[in-house]
Amino acid sequence: MRLKATTGIIILVSSPLAQFLVGGLWATVEFCAKLYLSGLEFEFASNLIMNGPFCTLTIVGLALYIAGRKEFWKSADTHEIKNISILLVVLGLFLSIMGFWFSLGTYSIAWYYSHKGGVERPFNQLLLKYSPTLLLTILWFVSGITLLADSLKQLASKVRS
Repeated sequence: MRLKATTGIIILVSSPLAQFLVGGLWATVEFCAKLYLSGLEFEFASNLIMNGPFCTLTIVGLALYIAGRKEFWKSADTHEIKNISILLVVLGLFLSIMGFWFSLGTYSIAWYYSHKGGVERPFNQLLLKYSPTLLLTILWFVSGITLLADSLKQLASKVRS
């Protein structure tokens, strides 16, 4: 059945979009968390609360896609594969570029604040603070590369035949 892979693709694409939409609701959760935690504990916990559900969604989407991709590609005809492949190339590029860009940004922020003048904090402590975000963006990158590789492989095999 194509259902596993199709559901996985929908989850993979909707996870980053949903995170940006939910970002506005984050201020309320952050305020409540500040009442109970302080310092690095709060920073890590708030980052985990914000990115944890989206990490889970991305892992589930990637697992569903990988589990059902063989049936997904076998059940499509030649004309359909070309259209699906082109769409998945675009979505794979979107996810991989966005994942790479935000991973680089997260790493750069941690590096900047560890080398910033004034109060110095160890780099690994700052990277721990941002680790849920870094994990999420790496998952987006891996998901994008997976979609991109599969769709280009299918597109190349159908163009040859």
